[in-house]
Amino acid sequence: MSGIESADQAKGQKTMKNEDRGGGATRYRLLDRFRDSRAGRRDGKRDAAVPSYRSPHPEGQPTDWLAKNQHRLLAGCQYEFSAARLAVDELLVQLTRARTDAAQARNELADATIRWQGASDGPSPEILQRRGPAELQDSEHTIDARRRAEHRQQLARLESTCEAARAKAAVAEATAADLTTRIEQRFGQAVDRSRELLELHEQRAAQYRRSYCRALRLAEPAAEQDHPLSTTPPLRLPQWTAEPCPWLPVEQPEATSTITTVRSIR
Repeated sequence: MSGIESADQAKGQKTMKNEDRGGGATRYRLLDRFRDSRAGRRDGKRDAAVPSYRSPHPEGQPTDWLAKNQHRLLAGCQYEFSAARLAVDELLVQLTRARTDAAQARNELADATIRWQGASDGPSPEILQRRGPAELQDSEHTIDARRRAEHRQQLARLESTCEAARAKAAVAEATAADLTTRIEQRFGQAVDRSRELLELHEQRAAQYRRSYCRALRLAEPAAEQDHPLSTTPPLRLPQWTAEPCPWLPVEQPEATSTITTVRSIR
């Protein structure tokens, strides 16, 4: 798109705003058919009289009209690309936030899981034998039961922390997946619109060529056989239409968690 002049871009964008942007294919309007036929007849008569016009166009199209048709196509595609990018701007902000939340929740889950696993074998002998100032008169059995109850409470808190982090990660990941789908769908719509534009401009080029060759044949029958229009290069779409959505932020590798849920180990 860097080779397209700003005037051509503006013309292509203006054309797209006036075109039918409904769910069906982009319309080839009757007025445009008339104009394209008239341009073909005009250029065919001109080139029959001035052979130098038959040298190939520097951008691969044999006439200025066909080159401008290619420019209008690329400008329209750029409009679709830019409009789609603007439409998903807020979604991209939300996606970055959701991925950050998911990564943070996975880290919390991994940390809580490690602490849960470290405490899952039960209280150590040192903890079982530890006495506070208010426990000096308590029996060993009472101290042991109290320490084991405290340990069960600690495990329960860690289990709750793990499950809360897992739930938070699941929600954030589901949100990120939904946003990713919506962004990719909007990009896909821009690609589809660009292909509709390609079909439209191919129809316009075909209409122009028919009128051009008809006028050339009538004015100079011997010139048509070797005319550059017989090998007109195909119209092309920009490279981005054949690539994945380029707007998605790079996703960081997920933190490796030692368990899926605490309950799966128990």
